[in-house]
Amino acid sequence: MLYVYGPMLPVRILEEIVFWKTQEKEHTEVIKAIVPKLEEPYVKLLDEWAVVFGATEQAAQQLLNAALSASPPPQAELTAETEKLLHISCNQSQEFVRQLFAIMESSAAVKAVPLATTVILHIIRESEYFLAVLQTLSSPGKLSQVMRDYTEDYVVNIDTDDTMRNDGFSTFTDTVPEIRDKKDAVPIGGHTLPPLPYAYNAL
Repeated sequence: MLYVYGPMLPVRILEEIVFWKTQEKEHTEVIKAIVPKLEEPYVKLLDEWAVVFGATEQAAQQLLNAALSASPPPQAELTAETEKLLHISCNQSQEFVRQLFAIMESSAAVKAVPLATTVILHIIRESEYFLAVLQTLSSPGKLSQVMRDYTEDYVVNIDTDDTMRNDGFSTFTDTVPEIRDKKDAVPIGGHTLPPLPYAYNAL
């Protein structure tokens, strides 16, 4: 469905990421509220995820603002940075979902609150929905290929001097690191930490 946006596809994806990560950040607070006696390691883990989601949302918002303020937007840079941020966002959500399932299985506090499992499953479905919508575009080079195909079908004559410039798009995703491979992930008992925009010892 997102493909209908044509040249505005990267902008539309960034809007989705902003909403998506804002929602996931809020969901960490919902879980803590619904399970007030949640074990401290899980509270700490959710707090760390909130930082990660906030940093990703901010990166997407800054990139979106830069894209909307440029006239016309520098398509190649925008597409490349959007693709990178989308890949990071999908990896984050996949690991977040995995850890939420593990919390449901391992947390006595969650099991003691009948409504908690229902709420967490709803939160998982929300993240899985965004993954289903956007993950097809997150594979390396996919978004760039879609944009190239669109350009070939709808050729637009733009002055080369207007498009060959650097608006600093590469700065917005540099602070949102990649998540580790699932094969390297430690189960909840080992408290695998989500990707943070700074060193863990800075917490």
